[in-house]
Amino acid sequence: MNAYYENRGFRAHAGQKSFPQAQIGDRSISFICAIVAIFTCSVAVKIEKAVLCTALFFAFFGVVGGMDSGSLSMFWGLVLCGTISLIELGTFKSLVKKNS
Repeated sequence: MNAYYENRGFRAHAGQKSFPQAQIGDRSISFICAIVAIFTCSVAVKIEKAVLCTALFFAFFGVVGGMDSGSLSMFWGLVLCGTISLIELGTFKSLVKKNS
């Protein structure tokens, strides 16, 4: 009968089960997985895309203002505005799903 308790993970005292101790690495990996699950759910992704588009909208007009005030050259202003526009285009296209 003792072989049953020893093979099943029970201690010598009947009715007390010994559980394996969780290591610090196990807890940290579980914490990281929980954070990733929070940020990758579908609602969070839509909110993140909306916040990104809003920030890029203000950045676009900030770059235009920098070009107008002369603190940013015309070339780098056009490069930055083009990059911002392409990122926004890609983000907006991913927000809209086609019904095909």
